[in-house]
Amino acid sequence: MSHPNQVKILSIGIPTNIGLALKKRPDIAGLINEIVAMGGGGYIYDNPQGRAKISYYKQNEPWTEDYNMKVEPPFPLPTPSNSEKRDTNETENNNENNSNEMPNFVINGNIVHLFPNHNFSGDTIASKIMFDTPDLRIRIIPHAVTSKFWLTGRSIEHLKNKSQELFDKSLELKFREPTQPSQVVGINLYEWFIRRNGNGNGQCPHDPLTVHEAAFGSDLSSAKYIPGTFIIHKWAAYATFVPHNDGKHLLGIEAINPDDFLNQLTSVLIEKD
Repeated sequence: MSHPNQVKILSIGIPTNIGLALKKRPDIAGLINEIVAMGGGGYIYDNPQGRAKISYYKQNEPWTEDYNMKVEPPFPLPTPSNSEKRDTNETENNNENNSNEMPNFVINGNIVHLFPNHNFSGDTIASKIMFDTPDLRIRIIPHAVTSKFWLTGRSIEHLKNKSQELFDKSLELKFREPTQPSQVVGINLYEWFIRRNGNGNGQCPHDPLTVHEAAFGSDLSSAKYIPGTFIIHKWAAYATFVPHNDGKHLLGIEAINPDDFLNQLTSVLIEKD
């Protein structure tokens, strides 16, 4: 307690530990300067309640034995705001194609909804505790922003080569113990590409970008933020962001010079290995 408002927390996964800590000791919120979190999916332009129901009906086995039974979700869903003027019949592809309009949409004071992201929906209760804690500053970098950063070329090939250094046929397709951080990253990348059913040529560096924002997010930020209040809904962690100048939450709405960050990351991965 001797260093109030000086702790910065980096949240790049499910925030169970953060939510539990705040539930047991709400007073620790006064020690936290900021939580920097990677989470929140793409923006929902049209009817968020309708989209939430569609998602629920596709994955409602825990709540009903009949897959085709149309039942109401057990928790409240996001409610469309009056400021949303888009046609509810708009397709998901159009949703993605219009993503460049989002910064101005939010800047103009419009409420925006976000699809669930596993970082928040993996423990919805913990996410709600974290975002509902009064006066807790939280910087959110959603997938809609991190997806603008695509790492490819030399850095990916370097990590692939690092994973191959550990490949040993005598071990029946197993890897030797890594001795370098880049080898560990290379193995993780190798496994990730396998799970994506192919030999990938690039990767979105969600977590490194979040680390960068936590360390350099003031003067050297790679994203533009808008203040407001983030509301995590109890069902599946759909989220609503209400922009206002006094908000303690900062939502990333736009990437700033992605190539600058990607070049810096490439330098760290290759030249400083």
